[in-house]
Amino acid sequence: MRLFLSLLNLPVPKPFSLFCDNQATISLLSSESISSRSKHIDIKHHFIRSHIVDGTFSTTWLSTSDMPADILTKQLPLPVFVKHRNSLGLFPVPS
Repeated sequence: MRLFLSLLNLPVPKPFSLFCDNQATISLLSSESISSRSKHIDIKHHFIRSHIVDGTFSTTWLSTSDMPADILTKQLPLPVFVKHRNSLGLFPVPS
């Protein structure tokens, strides 16, 4: 996303916010220690963690009911689905 914004000559915020609805992920990214329960985590985690440490990214918790990306990944109750659909600018085809 940062590269896309820069290619369009749009300002890239620093730190770039990453919204997440999983508090365990945010705490894992924020902590410096790696336990036996978390040593299976792959290179993507370490990439994001290094950018959080250097100030390029920041993580922000967002509740599931306010996360529009969930419409693409989860089955949602109809009111939440309609809310996210509208927030993405998608509307049903008139019949």
